[in-house]
Amino acid sequence: MGRLRNVHLLRTRWAAIGAAVAVSLGVGGVGLGWIAHAAGSSPSNFVPITPCRLFDTRPAPDNIGDRNTPLGAGEELTRQVWGTNGNCTIPSGATAISYNLTVPTSINGFLTLFPADATRPTSSNINPVAGEQVKANGGIVGLSATGAVKLYTLTGPVDAILDITGYFTPSGGSTNGVIASGQTVTGEISFDAHQPDNTNSDRIGVDLPGVAPVPLANDTVNFASNASDNDPTCTGTADAPTAPPGKVCIYPDGILGISSLEGDVGRLETRHFRIAFVPAGVADGDMLIYATWAYTAP
Repeated sequence: MGRLRNVHLLRTRWAAIGAAVAVSLGVGGVGLGWIAHAAGSSPSNFVPITPCRLFDTRPAPDNIGDRNTPLGAGEELTRQVWGTNGNCTIPSGATAISYNLTVPTSINGFLTLFPADATRPTSSNINPVAGEQVKANGGIVGLSATGAVKLYTLTGPVDAILDITGYFTPSGGSTNGVIASGQTVTGEISFDAHQPDNTNSDRIGVDLPGVAPVPLANDTVNFASNASDNDPTCTGTADAPTAPPGKVCIYPDGILGISSLEGDVGRLETRHFRIAFVPAGVADGDMLIYATWAYTAP
């Protein structure tokens, strides 16, 4: 085969809650996803999704959800996030969402979005102004213990639209490090195998951000596509990785100069998995693997 061209690709994703500090965990060129930690909270993984609309209080045909009338002055609107609501499906256990809040009403005032079981903060998330037809703002908000949010408006009547662009899940499971049953953890893999003239196979090791309650096996660590161990039950995407209970699903997104991919367990089968690959030909530059993965505890 022909020699591979040099390619440089850098992709960085990060997310944080509140006044959080984000760190990337990994060794040997392997990124395990961005983990965010804020004071008084647990480490979290961010799961980006195709934006969906949780609610739209405008009348038909724009209405989404069971509220099709504007909010009145001083009203607090409570909306469930966990489960299927509006056009969104967010898993139970999500601790926060990233959102875009839109106010199509021309009115002076402010709106505040906050966890449904928290005291309303003395701050605003969006400040509509009379004479401006549409006002929008994005941010991150925590969820209540039952997975709900509240929206408060100072003035009214005012319509509101809330879109969800992603959600956060706990990354560490329970206090003993075991990933809780039903919890999905996610991460990223970015590996640059700069080995000129190398045609040998290689492996990448990836650590889970916790302990799997059931040991992984070779047939439970699989790719969604582009590999010999393609698993049709891995139905997520590189931007929104998912996995059935008990499985690791790997979603390749950027692969250069690789002819085959295969996943298997590591030596520590409750903490680790590996990706084996074979170069497509003699490399004179970078061989890049970029993928996301998800694991759901059974």
